[in-house]
This record gives sequence, structure tokens and C-alpha cells, in this order.
Amino acid sequence: MSDSLSWKVIGRFVAFLFIFAGMAIIAHLPFPKPPGMDRQFLFLLGLVTIAAGVVVWLLPWERMPSYSLLAIVPFALALMSVGSYYGEVGGFYYGIHYVLVFIAVGVAYPKGTSLLISPLAVVSYSVPLLLQDLPPWDVWSAGWVIPVCVLVGESLSWVSGQLRFAQAVEGRRVTDMSMLVDATVALAEQDDPHAVADLASRCAVQLLHGDAAVVLLVERSGDLVGSGGFHWPMIAESLHIAPGTRQVIDAAMANGRVATEAADDKSGLAGELGVGA
Repeated sequence: MSDSLSWKVIGRFVAFLFIFAGMAIIAHLPFPKPPGMDRQFLFLLGLVTIAAGVVVWLLPWERMPSYSLLAIVPFALALMSVGSYYGEVGGFYYGIHYVLVFIAVGVAYPKGTSLLISPLAVVSYSVPLLLQDLPPWDVWSAGWVIPVCVLVGESLSWVSGQLRFAQAVEGRRVTDMSMLVDATVALAEQDDPHAVADLASRCAVQLLHGDAAVVLLVERSGDLVGSGGFHWPMIAESLHIAPGTRQVIDAAMANGRVATEAADDKSGLAGELGVGA
């Protein structure tokens, strides 16, 4: 993962969500609240949430496995359930905090993860409301809040997945360009034709992500003669291909596919290169 979406960055983003949620709980306590809401408990819950955010911020995310964040999800859901029950908070009022959990999951994990944790979120959301014997519409608000949270999480998963893919492609391009620059410098320093061919073969394997490569040069006679190779299973200089097999190479260049004769026919290009069909 690139630096912009490294686990360290994601971990600190999650820590920020914890701290933001805790501060939001405390900041809203002076405002009018539903009857029976326990302000003192909610104040303590806000402090605990902020403290959890500080701990999450300090965790060594760059050295932790990728599934570590999922271990925090049940803890966050438990905090909200406890806050709902002991703080005597109704459905929609505290349901907004569930969005923060799904935002974190959506940024960190691929599509489908938010959907997988949704049953746990439904239980976490509904059980405290059932235990408080609240009106049915409070309990059934889970049917609206959780689907919206899943939609948010899945949307962010898709966006972050596209960003990671774009970053991976860009990273490969930067690497390939660096290899090309290094190869150009190295080629300029060579005065041995075989060393140049070996270097060209190595660059071809690295840039085209192949297993092996060999450089064939055309002599005045029209024969193809091996000049250098990289990870080639035989000595490149031992290759000598007569003009009679050139049509195989022409076909390969025309359709972009490696062309070899049948495995039991060792008279043509396959036999010369030591490659089976």
C-alpha cells in the first residue's frame, strides 16, 4: 500500500474518528436532551472514547497485520451499545455514530467488508433499545440506520479500492521509468556487444515481468544468432537459427504471441531455442 493509504495513515484516521466522536458526545451535553438521559455517564463515555482514540493513534500500525483494524470494530460497537443502554439514549440519536465505524471500515477494507459486519452492527444497535423497552419505532430504526451505514462503507470501499489500484499502477510506472533510466546509463557505459545484449535481456525481463529473455541478432546471411540472455536455460551464444524458421518469428511478431512448433518437432524454432509447445 502506498504512503497515502498506508496502515499508519488509516490507523490515525480511525483514531481521529474516535476522538471526534468523544468530543462530539461531550460538546452536545449542554444542549436539550430527551428525558432520562444520563449526562454524567455520557460525559464519562466521551472521555473513554477520546482516550481510546489516543491509544489507537499511538499503536504501531505500520508493523501490525492488516486485519488489526477489524478487531477494533467490536470494541467501537460495544462502546455505542453501552452508551445507548446506560446513558438511556434512543435510536436515531446515537445511530449517527455507527456511520463513523463504517467510514473507517470502508476506507481500510475492500468491498463486501461493510456488508459482512452489518449483522454485528444490527445486534449492537438493537439490543440496547430492546432492553430499554423503547417504542417500536426506535428499535426498528435499525432497518434504516444500518443499511445507510453499509451504503456509506461500501461506497468508500469502492473509491479507496480505485485509488489503491491507481496508486499501484503509478508506482509500477515510476519503477519502470527508473529502470529505463538506469538501463540507459548502463548501456551507455558498455563497449562489449555481448554485455549490451545481456543487459537488454535483463531489462526486458524486469520491465515486461517475464521469466527469461534472449537477444537474437540477424547476421548478413539472414541467420539469427544468440548474443546474450538473462535467466535463459541455455547459453545464448549457442543459438543459431537458420532463415528457414524465420516465418515462425514473423508470426509471433504479427500476433504478439510466442510461437513454437509442436513439442515433438525439434527441427524448427522450438528445437533451436530448447522450448516445448
